[in-house]
Amino acid sequence: MADSTTPEIIVYTHPDCGFSAAVKFDYDNRGIRYREIDISIHPETIPELERLAGGVLAGVPVSVPAAGVRGRVLSTARAVDPASQTVLLRAEIREGASRLFAGSLVEAVIELPGAAGKWTVPAAAIVRNAGKAMLFVRTSAGFAPREVVVVSEGATDSVVSGRLTGEEQIAVRGVAAIKAALAGIGGE
Repeated sequence: MADSTTPEIIVYTHPDCGFSAAVKFDYDNRGIRYREIDISIHPETIPELERLAGGVLAGVPVSVPAAGVRGRVLSTARAVDPASQTVLLRAEIREGASRLFAGSLVEAVIELPGAAGKWTVPAAAIVRNAGKAMLFVRTSAGFAPREVVVVSEGATDSVVSGRLTGEEQIAVRGVAAIKAALAGIGGE
């Protein structure tokens, strides 16, 4: 159970949803605690999913970073598909449309309103210590811990907020060694 300083992570699942199975597998392997709600058993939770999806409004920027594609949301379906646990978005692609192919599975990034002050970072960059999440930010003297709030976590990327400008260089590899060095462990 999460304490008052740790936001509760809820993973909405469905037996036919590969995405939720992948998230659960990743969280289990990394020791991340979460509460699972299977919408096939608890269909009464679908309105909550619909409410969460309602934040995606027409005009919101959307991109496919791996393909260098940018556009904007035209419309959002008003219901969550209980079979696939997805919400249909229709987008107009303004840049890079020729790099997308019909029937391809792509990962899109939707820039939600209120996302200012939040950054996507590799999940491996986040370190937890004494119940707090932090990133190691490069300074003139090496790397220094910077406390952040984890807004959401994914298998490979997470969204954080905190005292960041977005221009910082953060440690992605070797974070355990940096943490140990700051604690005075190793380096003899």
